[in-house]
Amino acid sequence: MRFLLVLTTLFTAFSPITAQTSWPFLQNYTEARFKAQQNQTQLYVHFTASWCMPCIWMAENSYQNEQVLSRLNSIVPVSIDIESPEGKTLQEKFQIEMLPTLLIIDAQNEQIIARKEKSLSGPALYSWLNEVLTTPVSKSYFIEVGQYVNLDEAHKAQEIIQKILQEKIALKEIDTLYYLQFGNFTSQEIAQNKLSQIRDLGINGRIKSF
Repeated sequence: MRFLLVLTTLFTAFSPITAQTSWPFLQNYTEARFKAQQNQTQLYVHFTASWCMPCIWMAENSYQNEQVLSRLNSIVPVSIDIESPEGKTLQEKFQIEMLPTLLIIDAQNEQIIARKEKSLSGPALYSWLNEVLTTPVSKSYFIEVGQYVNLDEAHKAQEIIQKILQEKIALKEIDTLYYLQFGNFTSQEIAQNKLSQIRDLGINGRIKSF
C-alpha cells in the first residue's frame, strides 16, 4: 500500500483549520477537465485534504495572491480532496504520494505537463505557473495499437502485442475506454516509419500526438 506523506513546512503562524470558500477552484475533476477541453487550455489540479496544514496555508495565503488568481483565471483550476471517492481514484491514477501535490495537465490527453510536491508561497506559485504556462510544450508522437471497452480483453491484447513487437505496450484508461499505445517519438516521420514496420508484422495502428 502506498504511504501518503504530508510535506511539512515551517511557518511563523498557522491560520485556523478552515480553507477559504472563496478561492476560484472547481471541486469536480471531470467537470473541470471538460471545461478545459472546451476552452482548449490547461488544467491545474491541487490535491489536498482537510487535515493537510500546508494545503490550508496555501488556500488562505497563496491563493489570495492577485497575480496567482489572474494566472489561474487563464486556465481551469480544480481542487481535489483525496479522501473523496473521486479523489481516491485520482490519487491512484496520478500517483499522489505527498500533499499538497500540484499538477498542470494537458486536458486533451491527460498528460502531466508539470508537477510540484510542496507548498508554495504566492510569489513562488506565480513564478512556477508563469514559467510552465509560457514555455512551449515539445510535441511527441506515439502509436495507438488498440482500443477496447473491456479491461480483460485489453490486457490479453496487450500481452499478445508485446510478444510480437518486443515493445513495452502501455494500457491507459480514458473516458471508460482502454487504449494500448507505445512510443515517444520526436517527429511524425519517425513515428510513421515505426508504424510501417509494425504493419509488416501484422499489427495495425495509428499515430497520435501529445
